[in-house]
Amino acid sequence: MKQTTLRKLRNVLEMYEKDDCQTYYVPKAWTYIAHKKTDEKIIKVNPYQYYKEQIDYILDHPEPLLRDYRDAYYYSTMIRTSTTFDHNQDQQVELINTDGFKETGTFVKMIAYLPTLKAMGINVIYLLPIMQYSRMDKKGELGSVYGVSNFFAIDEELFDPITKDELSLDEQFAAFVEACHVLGMRVVLDIIPRTNSVNTTLLMSHPDWFYWIGLDDLQGYKPPKVNGIPPTTATEEKYLQQLYAAKETKEHLAKFQEAPNIRDPKKWDALVARYQADSSLNPLELIRETFNMTVAPAFSDQINDVQPAWSDVTFFRLYMDQPKIVTEKQLTDTKVPYILFDTIKANLFPGEIPNESLWDTLSNILPYYIEKFDLDGARTDMGHALPEPLTRKIITKAKACKSDFYFIAEELTATKKSTEQAKALGYDLIIGDGFYHTHRFHEQLTRDFYYNGMCLPTMVFAAGETHDTPRLISRKGGYQTTLLITILNQFAYNFAPFMNSGQELLEKQAMNTGVDVDENTLYALDENDAYYMKLALFDKYEFHYDSAYESFMETLFQIAKIKTKYKNLLRKKENVAYIATPDKDQVIFHYQDANQHLYILANANLHESKTFDLQIQEYEVLYSTTTSTSLTLEPLALRIIWEEN
Repeated sequence: MKQTTLRKLRNVLEMYEKDDCQTYYVPKAWTYIAHKKTDEKIIKVNPYQYYKEQIDYILDHPEPLLRDYRDAYYYSTMIRTSTTFDHNQDQQVELINTDGFKETGTFVKMIAYLPTLKAMGINVIYLLPIMQYSRMDKKGELGSVYGVSNFFAIDEELFDPITKDELSLDEQFAAFVEACHVLGMRVVLDIIPRTNSVNTTLLMSHPDWFYWIGLDDLQGYKPPKVNGIPPTTATEEKYLQQLYAAKETKEHLAKFQEAPNIRDPKKWDALVARYQADSSLNPLELIRETFNMTVAPAFSDQINDVQPAWSDVTFFRLYMDQPKIVTEKQLTDTKVPYILFDTIKANLFPGEIPNESLWDTLSNILPYYIEKFDLDGARTDMGHALPEPLTRKIITKAKACKSDFYFIAEELTATKKSTEQAKALGYDLIIGDGFYHTHRFHEQLTRDFYYNGMCLPTMVFAAGETHDTPRLISRKGGYQTTLLITILNQFAYNFAPFMNSGQELLEKQAMNTGVDVDENTLYALDENDAYYMKLALFDKYEFHYDSAYESFMETLFQIAKIKTKYKNLLRKKENVAYIATPDKDQVIFHYQDANQHLYILANANLHESKTFDLQIQEYEVLYSTTTSTSLTLEPLALRIIWEEN
């Protein structure tokens, strides 16, 4: 039998299976199907045997690899968090516990969860960044995985010591991808080609790829405020004159300096030699100590955004000159490279001299992961701010390595124009704004989101929540909202259903407070909860596996079976016959062919029952969120009805 990386992992686990391990617990949810009849929420296992048996199950249940992304169902996971668990139950999560086992998430542990996700219908694993990231100037206890410091290395904290010295971290990731592929699941990865860690490994080799300020100016560094422009305004040409004339803008630009290698080449060469002699030294600390300079932190590309500067990341200098329009209109006398709203939006305000060596590096990231790990797709974080030629270069190189490589655009507006632009650039799917529209029942936005998206040029994520938004269960309607939207998302034509890690467990606390938040987002948990005010994007965080998630998970399994049974009916555009009644609270997905009708009826009203006036007499209720089977639906109720022609 061929020795694959997954089989190698399995055999290593078997080799240590008889090792004495008295205290290792896992959540029932990870292997819910096998342990659903167990009353306890956590179960005691031999870790080597447990993970080996999960791999055996995967190897014994191969499925064809997903070929048509119209059938995709995405599960977004931040590996560090998705399988974080207090394995020795000492009431604290440690990187390595006293028994030598990893308690934060790893690829090995995530493999065990794959069969459960597959049973929910998930067939694409969407990974938030897994690359090495810097802990310098970090946010929270662990820092953000988006502060990447080395694109071509996986973060060492994802290594699971359960394999001793028998498998490398790269092999553990390769085994994870292989496990996904055996189950027919694709793997896509978040990459960040617009920003980099303030302590990136590239500082020593390419200081001119970044923007620099005096170290004394770091304290109090923030994006300039421009009077007369509304808060959170998109940067457009009509605002540039006003932007550059503003007092705070001039003060801001005055802080920038030439890169340290240009300011003092001899001193820089000596610093590089010192670093090469001892690469354990911190690059940014060395530069700060030697030059009294630092890289400038990044900030939002929206004018007068309330967000502070992002202390852990900086922007890449994509052009070696200023934006062409700034030069032509002589908007500033500043000659040194600087960060401003227009330079951030290099897609709209490009220069004339591309930073070619940087572009080559950025466009080589995905080929590396394709060739080494057989990666299937990617989302480009802040891709909307990349110059069009760079975007095309990234996409073209990746698809040259793998023709069916799949690209997701971070485009948060699902309109005909935005999807046409994304498609023209080579993207296959956009994120869209389902996380905003789907649950806004009082504004009657729910139906419009689904109905308007049917004919867009690209597919859109049907997402009730993401890692940047509040949790769906924390919205008005709570569990009923979660049930309604999660099911609707799976049947919406031209949409790709999307589940955020923890959503299936009815997790209440947001992973980040980035988008569509309010004053209550940070306080979803009881103040006595160990994770009160913690954010998984930055902190140690264990999902609440003691929640009453079982009924919801059972529903997900049931819906997956219905979708599989009617797959051919649901995927053909000619079968779509949505019904739009005058009452916008009534959502009616209708699919039909010569033999049958399938209706997904939803009442998107928080308070009132709705009667659906459909001319159907004999029908079968395949699923209902309530005990009723009539065509009068209670508030936030949903029914799936089948009728034979």
